Amino acid sequence: MNKGFSTLEIIIAMGIMVAVLASVVLVSFGSQMSLVGSETSGEALKRAQATVERVQALARKDFNLVNATTSGDGFYTDTISVEFMPDFLTKQVTVGVLWQSERGLAQKVELKTLVTDFSSSVGGSTCNSSLSGDWENPSITTYAMSAGELLPSNISGNFPVTDVDAYRGRLYVTAGPTSAPADKTLFIFDISDRRRAPVYIGGTDNAGSTRSGLNAVKVAGDYAYVANAHDANFNSCSVGPSCSQLQIIDVNAPSDSWNPAIVNLKFATSSSPRVNAFGGGGQAVGKSIFYKDGYIYLGLSKTGSGPEFHVVDVHNPTAPFWVGSWPASGTSSLQPINGIFVRNGYAYLAHPTDSSNTLREQLTVLNVVNPQSSTRVSGFHAPDNEGNGKSLAIVGDTMYLGRTVTTFSGNPEFYVLDISNPTAIPTTSRGNHLLNNSSNDLIIRDSLAFILTNNNIEIRKIDNFLNITPYSVLSLSGIGVGRALDCEGNHIYVGSADSSGNGFISVVTAP
Repeated sequence: MNKGFSTLEIIIAMGIMVAVLASVVLVSFGSQMSLVGSETSGEALKRAQATVERVQALARKDFNLVNATTSGDGFYTDTISVEFMPDFLTKQVTVGVLWQSERGLAQKVELKTLVTDFSSSVGGSTCNSSLSGDWENPSITTYAMSAGELLPSNISGNFPVTDVDAYRGRLYVTAGPTSAPADKTLFIFDISDRRRAPVYIGGTDNAGSTRSGLNAVKVAGDYAYVANAHDANFNSCSVGPSCSQLQIIDVNAPSDSWNPAIVNLKFATSSSPRVNAFGGGGQAVGKSIFYKDGYIYLGLSKTGSGPEFHVVDVHNPTAPFWVGSWPASGTSSLQPINGIFVRNGYAYLAHPTDSSNTLREQLTVLNVVNPQSSTRVSGFHAPDNEGNGKSLAIVGDTMYLGRTVTTFSGNPEFYVLDISNPTAIPTTSRGNHLLNNSSNDLIIRDSLAFILTNNNIEIRKIDNFLNITPYSVLSLSGIGVGRALDCEGNHIYVGSADSSGNGFISVVTAP
């Protein structure tokens, strides 16, 4: 019996020992797994923090570089999601790092930050550079600039659209030439409710004695800065609505019976800058416009004698004054300025090729740090030496240049340029693309280029500059030639006009 009890005791003792050892092993491995999990989580947190710092650096360089992305290294998956805030200046960025634990469970570290575009607090873009929706299958809705559609029944006539500017819940539209001298040439629509058509708020005429209208508009704060299209004899006319290249309109409180104060500015002909034009052929009229930090950068059509690029101080919009121009006073570049973009002390000008100039460039870069003395620092010309520089956009260190359609098929109208050093733009582009149509205006949003041609809105995939590919196309058939393009939030606004002088506004979005 005693021996039997000893054997039983031994078996029980061994069982207890096995259970204890198993627990020890489980605790040991559990601790090891916990340690590994803790190290992995810590690494993921550091990874997320580094991404937040990178996003903040990108925002300081260019707000439009902050967009939604997903990437990974085989173990971690990094995500960046972006929410465009209602102030049009701020993006809420959520950075996530995802992975699977040793047990196959989904794990995630998430950090949030806000980035703000302080440089665009007045007059900046209100477009969301981060795409949302299906832009491979966008929708387009077109409205006529006519009584009973976009305009109230008491406004009749033809209003061919020349430019559009979407800014803080409003769409500003310029038109010309109109049916009669007293017709309105600047229209304002409410676009704050994206679910409905633009709602007419008010309009005004920039010059009651002419029907030329306006060529371009840029809104900053409570003022619309417009390029006057009226062709006057600037050598002899007295400054006024029908004798000025730049006009400034207070748009704080538009209405149907709106009659705002208009400030007119004509460039001097007998003193600097000596912009001489005797009328006829649209010489020296306002053509393109850009606002930046209290200055208007105005491009003129070709002048008889005198510079086409001008800098105007509008820190006090009711008392603007000319501060500088290019080329030198009294000297013409002999080319109209079709497009302007200003950033970091440099002005980028798109214009036709000047066959009389050995440079023969379609893009000219000026140093405008001192606006009283703008100087050319570099430029770009396409290898075929033709095709007018027509439109441009900049994101980060990259410029996108659009040209008019070229004489010879096979020459691209869309170029991608490296401007990391504005004083020495490489002669070889980073990429190009054949449109077989003129690039009248363009917008860049993340990996897509929205290019307005005479007939279509061409959307191109640009994530690989060496292989720019079609993404989708929207036809403007039946609604005239594409004139202007702008964006607010996730919506694209298109201005066009047909050969009969009818104007149209199209709204493009993605479902």
